[in-house]
Amino acid sequence: MDENVNPKMVFKIVVTILCIALLITGMALVPKAFPNAAEADAQPDYIYKIFNDNVVNEINIEMDENDFEWLLENATLEEYRSCNITINGETFYNVGIRPKGNSSLSQIARSDSKRFSFKLDFSEYIDGQTYYGAEKIVLNNIMSDKTYMKEYLSYKLFDFMGVPSSACAYSNIRINGKDWGLYLAVEVIDESYIERHFGSVNGNLYKPEAMEIGGDRGEERGGQQNGGPNAMPFMRGRREQMQNAPGAEQRQNEAGREQVPNQFGMRQMPGGIEREQMPDRPGREEISNRDGTKQIQNQETKEQNSNESGMQQIPNGFGAQGRFGGFIGGFGRMGARGGADLKYIDDSPSSYWAIRNNAVFRTTTDADFKKVIEMIKKLNEGTDLEKYLDVDEILRFWAVNTFLVNLDGYSGGMYHNYYLYEENGVFSILPWDFNLSFAGFGINDASRAVNFPIDNPVTGNLENAPLIGKLLEVPEYKERYHGYLREIVEKYIYSGVYENSINRINALISDYVKNDATAFYTFEEYQKGVQAILTFGKDRAKSILAQLEGSQPSTSYGSIETTLNLSDMGGMGGMRGGMQPPRNMQIPDGMQIPGDMRMPNGIQMPDDMQMPDGMQIPGGMRMPDGMQIPDGMQMPDGGQMPNGMQMPNGMQMPNGMQPPGNMRFRGGMEMFRDNQQSETQSTVLILSVAALIPGLIFVAKFKRRKYRA
Repeated sequence: MDENVNPKMVFKIVVTILCIALLITGMALVPKAFPNAAEADAQPDYIYKIFNDNVVNEINIEMDENDFEWLLENATLEEYRSCNITINGETFYNVGIRPKGNSSLSQIARSDSKRFSFKLDFSEYIDGQTYYGAEKIVLNNIMSDKTYMKEYLSYKLFDFMGVPSSACAYSNIRINGKDWGLYLAVEVIDESYIERHFGSVNGNLYKPEAMEIGGDRGEERGGQQNGGPNAMPFMRGRREQMQNAPGAEQRQNEAGREQVPNQFGMRQMPGGIEREQMPDRPGREEISNRDGTKQIQNQETKEQNSNESGMQQIPNGFGAQGRFGGFIGGFGRMGARGGADLKYIDDSPSSYWAIRNNAVFRTTTDADFKKVIEMIKKLNEGTDLEKYLDVDEILRFWAVNTFLVNLDGYSGGMYHNYYLYEENGVFSILPWDFNLSFAGFGINDASRAVNFPIDNPVTGNLENAPLIGKLLEVPEYKERYHGYLREIVEKYIYSGVYENSINRINALISDYVKNDATAFYTFEEYQKGVQAILTFGKDRAKSILAQLEGSQPSTSYGSIETTLNLSDMGGMGGMRGGMQPPRNMQIPDGMQIPGDMRMPNGIQMPDDMQMPDGMQIPGGMRMPDGMQIPDGMQMPDGGQMPNGMQMPNGMQMPNGMQPPGNMRFRGGMEMFRDNQQSETQSTVLILSVAALIPGLIFVAKFKRRKYRA
């Protein structure tokens, strides 16, 4: 060593470098050790303002009485009207409000109830207006849920397990001075949600939707609106039909824009706000089907659609509004899922219309969408899964979904009620719509609900659900999935978190439920529901643990006993008297029929239709007059075979069909999975370690020399 070098100074420099490196390393590790610290800084103001778990919001809606009556009478059109809304004492003006929903919207429209779910859009009439950063909020009517807790508990469990999920809070609603009942306010999955969970809005968001039952319209941001190329014409442009309805008069405002016809009672909005007409869609023609019904096609997709056996029929009796028996827009293409099942078809974007046409952000391009096709292809091949999927997040999602026995979505053959978010080519699945969780859909037997198999958590077979099936083919992923199920059992159920949550919610909302002016159920039914959902959680946990330990089957239904009465929690149908579908209705791909419901006369089934995956025919159901069961199919116990009706040629039963027996940065969990932040922190960590190593080597080799004073 050069004698001019001061060894004390060198030692100080080395120590300083080591301290700096250690400090940087510690800072990089803090978010992993304390994820809630980052989370606290990431929360937008609206989370604290309206999504407070400990209070019931007071929401007062004031609007023109004629506008409100129009909304109720024309709910299935899902058109916005202007209102002033006061949330916990603070008023916002000219906020858009409209009914929302899917089958629930149609069901209420056919009933005597006016308790619709609503969507609020703060920027519908005033550009840039938000509720403390939230552009939209939904108010869910808690339909099909005697417990009032299914959706709330579902979102909270996803959050507990580190899955990005919507914030929610109970809200007491008044409309024009009248009590309207206890609702659940839910955060919409849009830009603010993505930024809250992922730290930025740099990716692409999709809401796959193959079921076009006239439900919640696909106009929230980008993408082709109102369904895919195979949507019924009134699904793709309801205002378009209204304007062309017989006798409808068109009016021009001063700016030359067409307004909606007077015939439908739609008028200029307050303050001169006017609604723009939906653009005409070129290249469409009307053709006649063999049975006399009308069909409207896009010219460019006519050849493709002609092979779908008339799936786009408009049943006789549809009026100018496109309504028939309360359903809007028919059912699209039965048997054609448009990629919503995430099964690989080919490399053409048009083959995946159920995803591409439901892109949420307008910035999504065809080039962006190629990443979706590439992901689907690799998923079905079972290769490079972690390159294209946030595998850990998806496994957590399926663990929660399986515990909840939530079949009104991807795993139930419906392939809807979920979002896909892609950033840097990596996809996450985001949860949505859980009023039919806790076995409220597709299951009509308490034993099956409790013993739902964890390793075959679908209604059909895993081949038709690659987003879960392909992951469970990998032993490492299956083991991790089992670990998350065990975590739910031990840390959520057995720890008391679940029961304490239910007791807390009951104390919070009980008086509101008792005084709910538009309630679907009685207060006594609610009280029974609270006990039932407690029983479900405990017995479901017992079954899952037995399946994990091998004492119960995990790919078929087990035999853990339960005292649960499934109907005490509520389910598909939602209101007293149950659900009755409209006459002459076509059953969509994947739709399941609730228990003990008789199918209406005149139901149409297309030729060569395949039954939806896992569709169950419940015990006690009576087939319609004149309908015959195809060869090899057995009627369930108690079913009666009617006289002479033939099922369509080539109809096949689904595989696995069984007749029934009677940020938050990932919710504060320890896993840190945000790709962008993870990459940044990994880089810092590597550089820190790289700085440490030379210093340590130098210290180890350095020998201090002795000098005379």
